[in-house]
Amino acid sequence: MQTTFRINVTDINENFLKVLRALLKKNKKAEITVQSVSESSATERDASRLYWEEIASRIKNAELGKNLVSFSEDEFENFSNELLARSKR
Repeated sequence: MQTTFRINVTDINENFLKVLRALLKKNKKAEITVQSVSESSATERDASRLYWEEIASRIKNAELGKNLVSFSEDEFENFSNELLARSKR
């Protein structure tokens, strides 16, 4: 698994470490790379704001039982295999 977190240095706290531990709970070791980044442009801030608004909207829809998609494990496996086969063509 690989993921990227873009956070303020002040947000690196015990709660953040708990999130990391939860994500990596199946692994005994992890590699962490830290890189400083420049301040976001206005466009990036707007995109981030829109992203979080979309996430909030999707959470609300899930809570209301709207626009949900469900599938069985077999359906997921079959669909994944189909996508994998397409990507190899």
